[in-house]
Amino acid sequence: MNIPEGSTTYYRSPDDSALAVEVINNGGTLEETGRKMPSGAGVDAKVSALYEYINDKIGTINVLISEISSLPLTKFTSITIPGDTVVNVGKESVLRINSLSAAETSDARNQKNTLKVTNLQSGVTTVIAELLPAEYFADNVLNSPYHSVQLAKLKPSTVFYDATNSVARAIFDNIPLVNTFKSITAYAVIDKSGDFISGNTGAYGSDGKYCTLYSNPDGSTSIQLTFPYSDITGSGFSITDDGVKNYFYVSFDDVHLYYRSTDVSVYKTAYLAKLSAEPATISVNDYLTIDADILFYNGISRQNTDNNPFTRFVADVVNDMATNYSGPVELKVSFPAGMVFGHNCIKVSDAEGNVFDAQFSADDFVNLRFQSTEGYHPDGSFKTGAVWIVDSVSAGQKKYYNVDVFGYRYDDTIYSEGLEYYAPSDALKRYNIKVGDLYYRFGFAGGAYGLTSIDAAKNDDINRIRCTLSPQHRYVTAGAQVIEYFTYNVTLKVINTGPLFTEIERTGYNAASAVYAAGIIKATTRFRIFKNGIVVVKNMVTALEDIPVGKMCGATISSNVIYKNGTTPAYSGTAAAAITTGNTAGNGRFSYLPTIVNGDIHRDGTSAGPTRPTGITMTNAASEFTLGVTTGWQYSSLSDYSFLNWPVEKNWTWTIEAWLNASETETDPLMLAKKVYNRPVGFARGGRLPNFAVKEAENKLRVLLDGVADFWMNGDSAGIGGMDSNAGQYDINTPWGYLAYRELQKPSPNIAAVWARFKRCWDDNWRSTNIGTRYLEGVINVADLVTPVLKPCVSVYRAAEFLGDTTTMAAMQPYIKSWADAMVTAVAAKGGVPNTYTSSSVSAAVNINIYGMLLVALAIHAGMDTGGAYQSCYNTVMTNLTNSSTIGRYLPSMLDSMPVSTSLARSRWYNYDMDLAPEYLMMTELLGGTPLFNNVNYGLHGLCGDGRLRGIDFIISESRRGIISTPVSVALTMMLVRRVSTGNALLACVQAYEKDYLTNPYSSGRFYGFSPRLASGIPTTISSHNKVMIEMLSSYFVHQIAKGKASGT
Repeated sequence: MNIPEGSTTYYRSPDDSALAVEVINNGGTLEETGRKMPSGAGVDAKVSALYEYINDKIGTINVLISEISSLPLTKFTSITIPGDTVVNVGKESVLRINSLSAAETSDARNQKNTLKVTNLQSGVTTVIAELLPAEYFADNVLNSPYHSVQLAKLKPSTVFYDATNSVARAIFDNIPLVNTFKSITAYAVIDKSGDFISGNTGAYGSDGKYCTLYSNPDGSTSIQLTFPYSDITGSGFSITDDGVKNYFYVSFDDVHLYYRSTDVSVYKTAYLAKLSAEPATISVNDYLTIDADILFYNGISRQNTDNNPFTRFVADVVNDMATNYSGPVELKVSFPAGMVFGHNCIKVSDAEGNVFDAQFSADDFVNLRFQSTEGYHPDGSFKTGAVWIVDSVSAGQKKYYNVDVFGYRYDDTIYSEGLEYYAPSDALKRYNIKVGDLYYRFGFAGGAYGLTSIDAAKNDDINRIRCTLSPQHRYVTAGAQVIEYFTYNVTLKVINTGPLFTEIERTGYNAASAVYAAGIIKATTRFRIFKNGIVVVKNMVTALEDIPVGKMCGATISSNVIYKNGTTPAYSGTAAAAITTGNTAGNGRFSYLPTIVNGDIHRDGTSAGPTRPTGITMTNAASEFTLGVTTGWQYSSLSDYSFLNWPVEKNWTWTIEAWLNASETETDPLMLAKKVYNRPVGFARGGRLPNFAVKEAENKLRVLLDGVADFWMNGDSAGIGGMDSNAGQYDINTPWGYLAYRELQKPSPNIAAVWARFKRCWDDNWRSTNIGTRYLEGVINVADLVTPVLKPCVSVYRAAEFLGDTTTMAAMQPYIKSWADAMVTAVAAKGGVPNTYTSSSVSAAVNINIYGMLLVALAIHAGMDTGGAYQSCYNTVMTNLTNSSTIGRYLPSMLDSMPVSTSLARSRWYNYDMDLAPEYLMMTELLGGTPLFNNVNYGLHGLCGDGRLRGIDFIISESRRGIISTPVSVALTMMLVRRVSTGNALLACVQAYEKDYLTNPYSSGRFYGFSPRLASGIPTTISSHNKVMIEMLSSYFVHQIAKGKASGT
């Protein structure tokens, strides 16, 4: 085909989008002119795509509108002025735009008139609405005086040149415009993408690409685009008509322009946005006029129903202290799915008919490294945690409570005004929240939104308690220790609000440094702020990545408590508590009590695991009126073995808990510590008589005992810690106490045969009746004798006593006497029982003293104490255990196993503390005495609402977390102290044991994901605590049978 130079012709597009595409012969090359006749298929495709886009948007909007309209929403706040507004609802909410308009002024033309939301945690910004000047939205209708045109892949019809300003002007008079003319308004063409700058009619600059209206000679109006010469030549095109046209055609794939018209288009739409529970900044352009609401639903959407099911849980609490208690009372609980959806579903009353406001708090999963909340079911209903009330319980009083649940009730109550952002300057930016009569300030300076102060009034810089509490991490760089707050990606939000308290959660990460990348260590700090001025602070620091040795050297909370001139703070390192007076907020007295401070320690030394030393230091800078309190773990030496040899494992977590009180009534730090450690706690559950609960638990534990003992002895556990299948009659791994219990189940028991085998094992391994002599020689220690010798000796003797086998009893007494005599000698010399007896040894921990007394008490019971030496020895140990100055930390009525030289807060060994309790209680029953402690409150504190054990919070050593015997010792303690709450906790604990501990019949050495490393440092699939558990349960059942309280009598 011959086409003359400069002539045009047409072809059909290969993709069938155009019936005719115009081309021109330009020097022998056919080039598109930009004119096209679209085909029906092409038009249909564009229309279809447009409808798909519109329908998708409308569908999304309609779904959101439907969701919102079905909920009774509560307004959190309104937005009526431009600028940035920080909102922190603490739960999912909705931003609803009622009306929005953009200014018409000329300086608004090149602005992005946007409304956008930035999530402060993720940093993600989402544009919610973007209006052009003079656009107006109201009543779900957008009014727009604009039409749009797409110029991409078209060529301008005319090109002009401004040599003075080095600008080429492209005129698109080949694209007709609708209802517009050049004088309609200045800056009438707008490019939302920002590639082209809006200009006055026909005006442009040389500083960029401009879009304007152009007046044609015939009076019509076209779009004009301008391009600096440098842009054209820089793209490889010449400053000629063809060069400019080709430059535009090749260089731009999307030129979607909006031009002002004389008519107004109406679009049905809605500007809505779901906001997450995280804090967010809502940014409104200065040229927008806005009326918007932040709405939230304070409950869970459910179907309408006339049913209002009622469920009752019951609990009791006991104040075992000698002083009255007033304050928060915690009732552990676990709810079925779909039962409880809000705090107002729960009402608590006591036996006198008093009704209390109640509020639920959620539990975390017991291994905090999973960072999982167990508090809520998938449907949003409450699951596992505690119901809190505030009550007074007199000294020695037992109180009964009904926890009544009314189902399917909405909770639309506004309990808190939320966090309010205030920034008089960037350095003083903060959040404030009012709880009760006080305001709590979370300032950025000096802690990155930690708790800065407790104020009498909002932003009151005079009448306040300054405490600056925020977590820190410590690391080593260039041979020096660096202490930093968690300042990266910090968020603050309300996670729980109700009639009693408001809970604030602060999350922060480490900033980048010479040692770490940003975000590899996370700190989560929760502030449970009660209306009565008590603040319970729970801090968790988690390593999100493996950290090599020689880097991380601490995780702490440092606080500076400023006290009034002329006053002196009362504080005690042993009690780990401090009290200041003269404060101008609260009642004038402020207290600070760390209750949990975790590091790491392996019971078997640093060859098996790291030691990360915990500490609580209180330093009074009297000249500055500042009491400094530092809690947490940190290395004191950069040459520490664990620092240089034990890396931090991924997801490793440490916790700190502290109780603050802006309205403290105590004046003595020790009394304060006793009050908080012994605060009454209950366990709520569907009603069971305590005795019935015990019998139900006994049935399950008896089956557990038989099953685990069979597993231990029949060869199934051979090679992984248990007995070989061909073990001899006198094997040291034989659970002799269990054989005694099993003998009592037989129609014709033969306890003499059990003793004969046990005696041979004893003679072979512990020097016969000279076992006491071997102990005093330092050859054997108490800890290694508890399970193979001491406990089974009591069980076998008491079984023989129950059966009337005086021959066996007489044969055993020389063995018992040898040990009891050794204890008399040891206690007289040391004031207590050393684990290993040497010339330099001192009394060991409480549990060792209790175990050492097992055969002393048995000797007294057996009538062997003819001279009173055994009773005197026993009395000496019990006196020393409970005077809080020699052996144990006795905080009536709890007895902790560790020495008095450390506070309970920084040395929790819940496993030992609960292991010793049932042994002590059974020993006291054996002697007919009254127990001086029972550790029930302590045991209940360490449980979650579903009966699981709070392993990281209450056990400082990884080597003792998740061991299978500890829940059994807790259960036995609850069985021996028969109350409503102990029966409830007992059944929950056994239920959790069945669910979690026995899912693997070969019982791994540790559960819930705790490290299965033993003394050798090598993972094992089973631990010796199977046998420990066997002897625990055997001791209990033999004890109960001997007393006539269990089957077998």
